[in-house]
Amino acid sequence: MEREIIDDALLFEYPFAKEGMFADDYWEERLYWGMHLTEVREGTYKPIWKQRMGEIGDECVKDEFFNIEYRILSELRNALGKPEVDISRFDAKSLKIEEKLWRCYIDMLGDAGYITGVVSELNDQGKIIMDCSNIEITQRGLEYLQKDPIMQKIHSCKTQKNEL
Repeated sequence: MEREIIDDALLFEYPFAKEGMFADDYWEERLYWGMHLTEVREGTYKPIWKQRMGEIGDECVKDEFFNIEYRILSELRNALGKPEVDISRFDAKSLKIEEKLWRCYIDMLGDAGYITGVVSELNDQGKIIMDCSNIEITQRGLEYLQKDPIMQKIHSCKTQKNEL
């Protein structure tokens, strides 16, 4: 499947857009940007692509966005080969975030191709019901966990914490 490149007109609309950016990367950046508007206003915002270029330094990644992604994906990786996934290990309550935000993370990870098996439906009251009973990490999700510099940094920091 060929990846769609974003329209050059978007390059000047948001501070995270860059020439040659793929559409799925654009939408990931846009969600991340929206979750970090305080940093945007303060002038300390750093797009994901810049962080992935090795500009994350030696300190641990403190950004909640990446830590939650890491937690969800690593729990799914650990569940590989098990009869069922224990959602309570990475649900909104265990991550200490709002349910609506948790659904955004699950949708985003699915849209990025990192997870599969999630079904979302609208109930009679107009509320989104998310069925994660068949949730799984994909090959792409495993590669992201293993090869992405930010995910590697989080893993390294968590490993160091556990050794203390």
